[in-house]
Amino acid sequence: MQSRRFVPWSIGIIAKICFNEEMKTGMKARKIEDPRLDRLLWFTGLGVLALTLAALLIFLGLRNRRSGGEEGFTGMGTITLVFSCPWERVIESGVLETLAREFEKQEGNIRIQLETGSYAGQADVLGLDPRHQTAETVEEAQALVSFMDLFFYNIDILQAAGFDRPPKTRTEVLDMARAATEAGYRGLDLRLSPQDPLALDRDIFPWIWASGARLAEGGELRFDSAPVRTILRFLAELYQDGLAGTDALERRGEDGLRDFMAGKTAMMTGSIRDIAAVEAAEGLSFGIAALPGPAEMTGKPLIGLSVWSAGISPGTAHPEEARRFLGFLVENRGRIAGASGGGPAGQNPGAIPETFAAESLRGNSLYVKAWDIWEAGEPAVDLAGLENLGPLDTIIREELNRMLSGDQSPENTARTVQRRWEEYP
Repeated sequence: MQSRRFVPWSIGIIAKICFNEEMKTGMKARKIEDPRLDRLLWFTGLGVLALTLAALLIFLGLRNRRSGGEEGFTGMGTITLVFSCPWERVIESGVLETLAREFEKQEGNIRIQLETGSYAGQADVLGLDPRHQTAETVEEAQALVSFMDLFFYNIDILQAAGFDRPPKTRTEVLDMARAATEAGYRGLDLRLSPQDPLALDRDIFPWIWASGARLAEGGELRFDSAPVRTILRFLAELYQDGLAGTDALERRGEDGLRDFMAGKTAMMTGSIRDIAAVEAAEGLSFGIAALPGPAEMTGKPLIGLSVWSAGISPGTAHPEEARRFLGFLVENRGRIAGASGGGPAGQNPGAIPETFAAESLRGNSLYVKAWDIWEAGEPAVDLAGLENLGPLDTIIREELNRMLSGDQSPENTARTVQRRWEEYP
């Protein structure tokens, strides 16, 4: 950068003019012996140096502010961007820190402050999960990584229960879950804790999509439909017959993943990012499959796709710097995908992956199987067109809890969710 070279060069020239030894020697040769004149020259030189340095500092500070720091120098006009990104559940520790430091080195005068525990109120750049991707939350949202839904099954438990393959239909899911429960295992895990923001995306919606039905069309919710009512009856039977355990309404995603890895659960829905964790479980024999649909299903199943993105906070005081950092994250989304077990996503939230998984994952047979599952279906991103997903999530949870507790039928649950949503202000 020119300004970085200009500062020490300027200081050197000024010092040379003010304190050059040859000049002092020349003065002595001309017999300038008045000490007062000598001191005057010295103080004049110091004053010139101080004033020039002050002018340089002011000039470079203003220049740095006007240009957004593009050609500033370290320690002068440094800007701090807050990157709020609570992705600790899905990305390897230290990856975001490494990317932040690389960006700082590249830019010189921009510092990145990571906030990974929860969403920071004064953030400049936000990393978003599927539940926070709205136009009001961020500007210029860019999809970084996507995760497809999968069905996980414990091979040993199913074989011990008399089955030599995973279920292909929901009826077979019920049969296998019942047999596994009778053998002392959890048949099919449901994790619907109100503290788990992704519960519906993981344990409810994928079953609806697997039947080929969409939850929304043209930006309108379609919850009171025959496929949704069928899935609600299926879930009610699982829960009320004890095939999902007795604590489904208190369980979170990490509880189910931990129990599956410990060999306590026969089947669960999950994400492609769970493959790496389950693979690490010692002695566990498991497989993955597409979520089973109805026996009479024709056509391609829909596969749920959770997209994690990033965007610029509307309230940032440094939009240009935030835009540069967002562009840097987009350039490195392949690395982010590789560190989270997902696929680099397309340009916009809701887009399908451009490439399925990072290069380092493609030699894994489970990821190859996941790719085959992906190609056999179609992406379900219909909820991306709905606004106010937070209130919808609350409505569905409340009515679902009433259904599972036996206080209302699946049919009435579907009608009530649809009615409450249409009445929502």
